[in-house]
This record gives sequence, structure tokens and C-alpha cells, in this order.
Amino acid sequence: MKLGKTGVAYESSEKAPSASFEISQLIAKPKKPHTINETLVKPCLIKAVQQVLGVQASKKIQDIPLSNNTVKARIDTMSNDIEDQLVCESKKSPYFSLRCDESRGDRGTVVMFLEKS
Repeated sequence: MKLGKTGVAYESSEKAPSASFEISQLIAKPKKPHTINETLVKPCLIKAVQQVLGVQASKKIQDIPLSNNTVKARIDTMSNDIEDQLVCESKKSPYFSLRCDESRGDRGTVVMFLEKS
């Protein structure tokens, strides 16, 4: 239970943080500014849900954390998780990584070099 802005207690949902991660990933992929969530994405979601599903449903959308700092933290968390997965998988491999640097190719793709042990 959480205390809302109006002072009324409500049941918090695990769906809001999950939606925040999903939206943050969509923002990160095309390399859009994090502030687009506060200025465009969230207001559009709220308006669309309000029109299609009603005011009660739009109040749930308002609970999705999408501030600039939250989106940055979500993207950092996802990035660190991917790096951890790569390191874990490379340790299991008969090949190993001499170094895990963030090196970028022509099109901005991450390049990783592996050398046979």
C-alpha cells in the first residue's frame, strides 16, 4: 500500500516499473533524448488511455515513473545487465575476452574482440 498525492491509500503495482523499463528501452534504441518521456510520451499515453479506456485507467498511467533521471537509471541498469551477461558468457566459453572495452564501429555498433585461449 502507498499513500497517494490526495492522501488516499492505494495498492501499488509491479506493472508500472516494468512499463517504465519497456518505454525506456524504446527511447534508448533510436537514441532519443530522455526528456522526450516527460514532454511527449507520457502525456500522449495519458491522453490516449483516457480517450479509449477512461479516466480511471489513465490514472494508472500517471503512476509509471518516466522522469529524465528515472529513464537514465533504467537505461544504465539495462546496459550494465547486458555487459554482465556478456562477461558471464565469455567466461564459460573456450574463448575468452582479453578486454571488454566499449569500442564502436562505423555505424555505432559495439565491437568486441575475442581471442582463442
